[in-house]
Amino acid sequence: MKFYRFCILTLFIITLLLLFNTFTKAIPITNEDTSIFRIDLKRRGISKTISNKNRSKLQQSKIIHKYSKLSKRDLQEPSTSLPLVNEYYMDGCYYGTIIIGDQYFTVDFDTGSSDLWVPAIECKFSECLFHNRFDPKKSPTFVLDPRPNNFTMIYGLDDGTSTVVCGYIGRDTVTLGGITVTNQTFGLATYDDLSYYEEDGVIGLAFPQLSLFETPSVIQTMKDQKKINKALIAFHFGRHKLDPNDKSFADIGGVDPNAYVGEIVYNNLLDSISSLGYWAITMDDVCVDQVSLGANNSAAIIDTGTTSIWGDSKCVKEIHKKIPGSFFIDVLSLWFIPCDTKTVVTLVFNNVPFEINPVELTLTDIMLGPLCQSAIQEMPEDIPSKIWLVGAFFLSNVYSVFDFDNQQIGFAKTKVVTSY
Repeated sequence: MKFYRFCILTLFIITLLLLFNTFTKAIPITNEDTSIFRIDLKRRGISKTISNKNRSKLQQSKIIHKYSKLSKRDLQEPSTSLPLVNEYYMDGCYYGTIIIGDQYFTVDFDTGSSDLWVPAIECKFSECLFHNRFDPKKSPTFVLDPRPNNFTMIYGLDDGTSTVVCGYIGRDTVTLGGITVTNQTFGLATYDDLSYYEEDGVIGLAFPQLSLFETPSVIQTMKDQKKINKALIAFHFGRHKLDPNDKSFADIGGVDPNAYVGEIVYNNLLDSISSLGYWAITMDDVCVDQVSLGANNSAAIIDTGTTSIWGDSKCVKEIHKKIPGSFFIDVLSLWFIPCDTKTVVTLVFNNVPFEINPVELTLTDIMLGPLCQSAIQEMPEDIPSKIWLVGAFFLSNVYSVFDFDNQQIGFAKTKVVTSY
């Protein structure tokens, strides 16, 4: 009987290891101009523990803090504060696996921030215990950052909605998509007040100007250490509402023509905002059912770490006026639209229209009767007008390319990918 139990336990452990390896393994893909490396991504589910009213307040305060460099008033925290904020309480963000010092972690892939951090073994708070924690003693390649290395990340504003992550800074080998770099700077969180998200930490993929640690992103380090020929990362976010088998993944070092339809349309970065470290481009227009709203030459920050699309208040109101049955709920400061809407909203970049499928316009987990929260919301007043924040509900409709070398973002119409 003991031998039988031992065999069953052994088979169970082997099965778990095989499944884990399937999720974390790199998938090298060769196309005509380069070799690229693929990382499987998973879409985060929505938290059921946050009320709609609190969720609305959290969303808006975190957007304000994350983009405080663009704020109309000075909301910047002291120099130890990191504007590294995502809509942690919403679905629609995507995470994958990274290896730091031979230890495995899941991280949110965030083009709206620039630093990598994971929980540290020293974190004994209950929130940390549900996550993988980095143990420096288990990594012979780990070193403390020689600079003053304490940091604090403020999530939200000082209005009862903020939470805190703090810790210290180190360096170690990092493996992403099968590509290993050395001496990569990252944060080790000894206090992690975020208990509502599935992933362990965040990998920032914006530019060094946003980095609290004042270091390049992992993708830029790969290029600097000659591990990839092209410093770029591309995303295919599966549209599971249309096809539950549509895969989500990130490609490093090149693009995969099998993940999109037609040609990739590239957009040069907008200097006035990208100089601050953001991935920002010009958005030519917004259309509803092919009718232009005249939103000419707006700035659009493209952020994989944000769920919704946040836009100029006047234009967002006009969008919802053209969606039959839409309704603004004052107490929530949010727009709701019919869950079965057929309206097509289009964002235009470099004179090319990119449609948002109607099923991607609704957050079906946040319902008020027949209404669902709209994926398009008014930007908080603290952020200047004519600036849009474009998140996953648009990016799931395109194959998006973030090209560090050429300072550009590319979009192509996505297609369903069920295998590779």
